[in-house]
Amino acid sequence: MTPTSSRQLPGGCREAAGKTVTFHLSLVTSHLTSHFSLLTSHLTSHLSLLTSHFTRHLSLLTSHLTRHLSLLTSHLTPHSSLLTSHFTRHFSLLTLLVTSHFSLLTLFSCAPMQRTIIVPNAPAAIGPYSHAAVCDGTMLYTSGQIGLLADGTMVAGGVAEQTQRALENVKNILASQGASMSNVVKTTVFLKSMNDFQVMNAEYATAFGDHKPARSAVEVARLPKDALVEIEVIACLP
Repeated sequence: MTPTSSRQLPGGCREAAGKTVTFHLSLVTSHLTSHFSLLTSHLTSHLSLLTSHFTRHLSLLTSHLTRHLSLLTSHLTPHSSLLTSHFTRHFSLLTLLVTSHFSLLTLFSCAPMQRTIIVPNAPAAIGPYSHAAVCDGTMLYTSGQIGLLADGTMVAGGVAEQTQRALENVKNILASQGASMSNVVKTTVFLKSMNDFQVMNAEYATAFGDHKPARSAVEVARLPKDALVEIEVIACLP
């Protein structure tokens, strides 16, 4: 069989069909453009509205936070001041109580109570001193005193005069604290030469009288200002 040949449209029909296609294509393009423009407008509008709402809510949230922070600060400030005031007051009161109790404790613990001790089975003292002495109270420790006068010069004379002056200096120190030689519980005597022991001993006995605190006496190579004797004491303050 012979294949059927395609029909050819007349020239006028082809032109009409082309115009129809062009019209529909133009119409579709117009609709698409219109819908795209409308969609863009809607998106822009909604985006602008969303931005406006977000900005508004953010501003409102910031305002609320600032207000609450200010309110919290306002409430805390007087309480902070009150807390500081209470702390300072209680700390001052505590300090006062501690100071008061410490002073009271010191008052009772420093009540002077001293006594000398002579031990029967110990070697007898070879001078005006005791084997030991006891003090329950505030102790005073003097520096070593030599035979210096108030102007800083050495007293004229030998070991007797220097011993007298050294003990006079000790008395002056004790007197400045309301004490006397009778409050001394321990002495240490430093001699340039032990050959001067007896002379020193006699002056020492005169200065202390019936009171005999514990004592040590040693010979040394040299003393300040080339002194012949130096004496230091420990006393129990009244």
